[in-house]
Amino acid sequence: MIKRYNLKKVTLHGLRYTNATVRNEKGQDLKTISTCLGRASISTSMDLYALVSSEQLSEAAQIFDALVEKTMAPDFGTRELIN
Repeated sequence: MIKRYNLKKVTLHGLRYTNATVRNEKGQDLKTISTCLGRASISTSMDLYALVSSEQLSEAAQIFDALVEKTMAPDFGTRELIN
């Protein structure tokens, strides 16, 4: 089936990575992800399985840029930092 549909070989461990990463990207809470992976510790689950996607890094950069722009605005004292 892999050859027939030209699919990439994925191990069960690879599916764990994908599972945790997609759940994390979709905003699922870390405790639930950790529990679904059968881990007692959130930090172990996140350190081992949840990868940060390029989309998440881009979003983080945009949030930071917006924050910097707001702090550089002339009326900084009258505006909230985060909407």
